[in-house]
Amino acid sequence: MGKYRRLFNDTLIYGLGNFLSKLIMVLLIPLYTKELNAAQFAYVDLLTNLLELLYPILTFSIADAVFRYIIDKEKDTITIFINGFYVLLFGNFLLVPTLFIINYFYPLENFLVLILLFLSNSLKSFFSQFTRGIGKSSLFALTGILNALFLLIFNFILLSHFHLGVLGYLISIVFSNLIATLILFYKANIYVYFRKIIFRTTVIFDMLKYSVPLIPNTLSWWFVNIFSRYVVMYFHGASITGLLSAAARIAGIINLLSQIFQQAWQYSSAVEFSSDDRNIFFSNVFRYYSLLLIFFGSLAISFSPLIVKYFLNTSYSRAIEFIPFLFLSAIIGAYCYFFSSLYMANMESKIIMHSTLIGAIINIVLTVIMVRTIAIGAVISIFISNCVILYIRVKRLNFIKINYNFSSWISSLIVLTLQAILWTKEEKNHLWSFVFIIVLGI
Repeated sequence: MGKYRRLFNDTLIYGLGNFLSKLIMVLLIPLYTKELNAAQFAYVDLLTNLLELLYPILTFSIADAVFRYIIDKEKDTITIFINGFYVLLFGNFLLVPTLFIINYFYPLENFLVLILLFLSNSLKSFFSQFTRGIGKSSLFALTGILNALFLLIFNFILLSHFHLGVLGYLISIVFSNLIATLILFYKANIYVYFRKIIFRTTVIFDMLKYSVPLIPNTLSWWFVNIFSRYVVMYFHGASITGLLSAAARIAGIINLLSQIFQQAWQYSSAVEFSSDDRNIFFSNVFRYYSLLLIFFGSLAISFSPLIVKYFLNTSYSRAIEFIPFLFLSAIIGAYCYFFSSLYMANMESKIIMHSTLIGAIINIVLTVIMVRTIAIGAVISIFISNCVILYIRVKRLNFIKINYNFSSWISSLIVLTLQAILWTKEEKNHLWSFVFIIVLGI
């Protein structure tokens, strides 16, 4: 029972940290939609997502490699950390010329702030993954809470009080990231690892062999979940894109439930991968995880009109059109991440890359075709591409035997899809809410 207890304890720690931090992010949605109009919200969303696209490319996803290699107790922690940090520094140096190239084709505002935003986020992510890898889960979770709390404070000061708009939004993220980085630097004793100058090209190349195949996977996920917003921007303008961006924030409720579990699951799946009863362990975890995911997913879709009413400004009311399928896509995406952790535990990152790449290509094609005529085509294409990714990962899982009732699982997903379709067409379906929840419970 030790493995289940560790997974439960880690999930509880990550859950508390994620819940409180994400709760703060949800509380910020009314402020954002009040202080930023739909066009401004679209601008900051597309801008920050551009940096998310650049991050894995320029940093070579080295933070993921550091986390995975630190878990292996036979590895030298100091050597892994310092050589991973060298790669991170090199990636940050590449940012400035990259932004200049982008600025040549598409003028960027707040150039210096964008550099600081990338730098602060890369340091925070690297230190966070290292802290999690050395087993300081509580500190990792606490830092996430404090990061969100300071983001809330800075946003209220810069947006609500000084009304700095887009600039205030970006600066708030920079300040909160820097504070979180400093907390990790001192509380996780990260400064100790800088006392030795160790340069090992073999270690760097070994980690890059693991992390580089993750880059296309991360980029593909970006094209699956984010690319459609740029297409909507092109065909339907900034205001509709702002509605889609706001709806995506609301759909983050499902991601909250998923991330609470996934951070603990990624660690447990790697640790328990070599155990004799891993098939039983993984099967049991999947069964209960799936039950909770589908149940809460149905609840989220059912109450989406109320969520929009109380969390978005009235000018964003049309965002309800996007939310049901975004919730549904988030559920499918959560399953994808579950199986992704199994492949990562087995060091098979290439399969993760291939499946996500295929999904990204499908999403790009469908988005361009569908969004031309109707904006909601953006979220439908995301749903379809996520389904393809999930199918490939389940189909190619041949190193672990997960026992589950396939027909029951598929039936539940079909019911959820019907529910999303119904809620997209009509906002008030209170009676149907109970019907769907009862059917899923059965």
